[in-house]
This record gives sequence, C-alpha cells and structure tokens, in this order.
Amino acid sequence: RRRRGPSLCVAVVVASLSLDHALARGPAAVVLLGPSGSGKSETGNTLLGTDAFKVSGGLESETLMPSAREVDFEGRAWQVVDTPGYFDTSRTPEELAAALEHFAGIVSDHIVALAFVVPYGRFGDAHLRGWRLLRGAFGEAALKHVILVFTACGTRTEDAVIEETDRLCSKSPQSLLCTVLDELGGASNSSAADRLVTFGALEPERRWRDRARLFDLAASLEAEAGGRGYDHGEFLRAQAQRRLMVQR
Repeated sequence: RRRRGPSLCVAVVVASLSLDHALARGPAAVVLLGPSGSGKSETGNTLLGTDAFKVSGGLESETLMPSAREVDFEGRAWQVVDTPGYFDTSRTPEELAAALEHFAGIVSDHIVALAFVVPYGRFGDAHLRGWRLLRGAFGEAALKHVILVFTACGTRTEDAVIEETDRLCSKSPQSLLCTVLDELGGASNSSAADRLVTFGALEPERRWRDRARLFDLAASLEAEAGGRGYDHGEFLRAQAQRRLMVQR
C-alpha cells in the first residue's frame, strides 16, 4: 500500500509563512489541463464559485482558447485557468505547440498547481498519452506542481479512491494509472495519494468541500517548493525544445 503523507493542514500552515511573498507576485494560479470532455470547465466553475466557464452539453468542446478568471478564497487571491484539450490524442505536435503559445500570454507568473483533470473510471491509453504530453510540454520540473483531479466522482472522496487504487496497484502494479501514480509520487516528498483530489456531485456543500481541498493542496505544494511556483522559464525551455523537435 502507498504510505499516506503528513496532514495537509500542517503544510497549509507552513504555506502561510510565505503568503506575503506569494501575494506580491500576483494571484496564485491553478491551471486546469487534460483532454476535452474531462470536466475542466466544470472544475473551474467549482473553484470560482460561479459559472464563469462555459460547459459543453454536447459532443464538441466549448473551450477553444485558454481563459483565466480570478477569485478570492479565504483571504487569498487565486487565478483559475481553463484550457482547451491541449492533450487530445488527435492533436499533432505542431498543433500542440501552436496552442500552447496562447497559454503563455494569459497565465499569472506564479503558477502553484498544474491540475491534470480526468473523469473517474478507467484510466486508458488516451489518458496516459495526455499525461506524457503534459510532461513533455511543461518539462520534468512541472511534476512537483501537478495535482491529479478525478471528476464525476459522485459521493466518493479521496479516501475511497485511494483504497481502490491501492487494490488495483497491488494486483496490477504495471497498469496505466499505477504508472502515473508512481511517476507523480516520485516527483516530491509527498506520496501520490496526497496529490489527488476528487470532484463529486454538483451540490453546494460538496462543491465547497472540493474547492477548499484543491486550494489547500495547491498551497501545500507551494510550501513544499519553498514558496516558489512552477518556473515560467522551464515552460519556455520545454517549448523551445518542442519546437526543435517539430522542425526536425
């Protein structure tokens, strides 16, 4: 079984020590990433506490360009960035590189969390490819800032999903989801179980709970990084490397 890390409450207290420094750089950004239809826009609306991002009710995505909104939550300014399906399996490397150029122009200079959003259920080849593309687009340094978000979890909370993944990984340690969890857990001092958030039923009480959980986890990752967020320079270096690969 995967060992659970220390309580998030402790990390959040540590995060408060660097809060003034973080606020001086503008709002703390949470960037929602993942394939189309994974629930990014709905997750963003839960974080904002309002329906700011348009949610698709059909077969096509409503999010065509990255969009950012700001919100104050428990005394801190946050920026929530909704993105199109950058990591859809249908995208070519050229299309991905072009799409990410737009992203760099709107996001805050203090990214504290990159949320990889996938619907609860079977973790398939398309999700794994999206994960690989995320790592390639943002660089290996991004992993310590990544949160895995499961959407459409109903009444399930993190404890229930962690128990399920523990059983799965005990029986099939080479399964796709377990591979991702191992990579995620190996990127920081915390276990993969402490980098996971479940978003459930779209009811006020549950949405408040999910919102607080993700913001608290983002603050704890910031604290682990000494108050620093994801380095924009790393993103630009990864993009330059990707452009070279596309040109070859």
